[in-house]
Amino acid sequence: MQTVASPVTILRRNTGIQKRILLISDHLESASVLSSRVKVLYNCKVTVAYDLFEAINLLSSNCFDLIVVDWYFSTLNCEQVLDFIESNFKGSSLKYKTIPLVYLSETQANRKTNLVTKHLKHVGYINKIQPISNIVHYLKFYLTDSNDLLN
Repeated sequence: MQTVASPVTILRRNTGIQKRILLISDHLESASVLSSRVKVLYNCKVTVAYDLFEAINLLSSNCFDLIVVDWYFSTLNCEQVLDFIESNFKGSSLKYKTIPLVYLSETQANRKTNLVTKHLKHVGYINKIQPISNIVHYLKFYLTDSNDLLN
């Protein structure tokens, strides 16, 4: 008989509000699986953007505690995705806040540590070539420490 772990609610510091994650990926199936696992295990609010215009619209009208970006988004790499978001973003939700960003990649060669824009700061990397349970486990670190990661 297999036991199911109860969800752990990961909250924003001193607010009692669930953390909110924006997952930017054009891989429908993997984004769906990852978002549903994170929602169930950590009781977070996960919003998925399947294209960059949708991501910009979501950032314009919502506040997020963490952004997770697939390294290769269609034909753009993560750096180009960040530049696109930064240059097209016109909303106010990022006006006074820098959001921590984690990217998913299939290769170590894409592992970079200096991706920073005016509103987004790279704080980590997760290799996609591993079981989904490991990816979800690594995301927990970034969810629980996302405020501290910006310092």
